[in-house]
Amino acid sequence: AGGAGNPQQPGGVLDHKALEVIFQYYDQDEDGRWAFADAQLWFNVTQGLALTATRYAKLCERLACSSEEGLRWEHVRTLYRTMDVSRHYELTLSHMEANGY
Repeated sequence: AGGAGNPQQPGGVLDHKALEVIFQYYDQDEDGRWAFADAQLWFNVTQGLALTATRYAKLCERLACSSEEGLRWEHVRTLYRTMDVSRHYELTLSHMEANGY
């Protein structure tokens, strides 16, 4: 039912493989964290807006992490538990394809 094409299974249970794809794709420097630049790309692709440093700091604060350290896998997983992942996943896949990923 879940699969990589459906990141949110019935009942709101996230497909971890789909989330891993999202996390790894936006972790541009492959350091295991979404630094500000990584989060900016994610926000721009999925929200169509620019992510400000202030908004990023507030997001990090909300997820109980440091904006200097960035968002780790568990922070992004927590973030996606509060969202409809399907739309973000579709937008991410389109962006990946457009950029030859």
